[in-house]
Amino acid sequence: MVEHTEISSEAFPRIGQLRPDAVLVDVTTRKGLQVPRRIQQFCPQAALIAFAVAEVEEEVIACANAGFCGYVSRQCGASDLLQALYDSLDGRLCCPPHISSALFRRLAHHSEPPAPHSSLDCAVLTPRETEIITLADTGQTNKEIARELRISDSTVKNHMHNILQKLMVSRRGEALSRLRSRPIV
Repeated sequence: MVEHTEISSEAFPRIGQLRPDAVLVDVTTRKGLQVPRRIQQFCPQAALIAFAVAEVEEEVIACANAGFCGYVSRQCGASDLLQALYDSLDGRLCCPPHISSALFRRLAHHSEPPAPHSSLDCAVLTPRETEIITLADTGQTNKEIARELRISDSTVKNHMHNILQKLMVSRRGEALSRLRSRPIV
């Protein structure tokens, strides 16, 4: 491993001549985030792995934005480092759930909104589903909705599940947002 401060302009073409499968880059300073683009100019096929990353959302996302395909945390051992290399070479990224979630949120934020989907227009909620989502919009919990409608908690959960499926969303808050932005027929 060569630290970024030691990389001379001749090192990048040399990396290209060596044609490594993977390159491990020290990112203990922000300058390390500038290295991937240079390496990719000379060695586009190499899997670039960031080394010594603080496992917090901002740093992992900065590594992804810089062009790394994997990372190794500061606390990792040799076996973790080896596993990260194998994972990167196989096109996998293994990371804790909070990092996966952050990456998905970032991806969703930067993606173009999906084109209007015809099935959304056809997603007709039943009168009971409409009643339940309207009560949910007032801030009531499933249990409170069940009490008010005199049905079981599990029936409310089933209706909420159906509502989420029909609206093609994964969370109650997304369904409520859809309800507020566009009346559901």
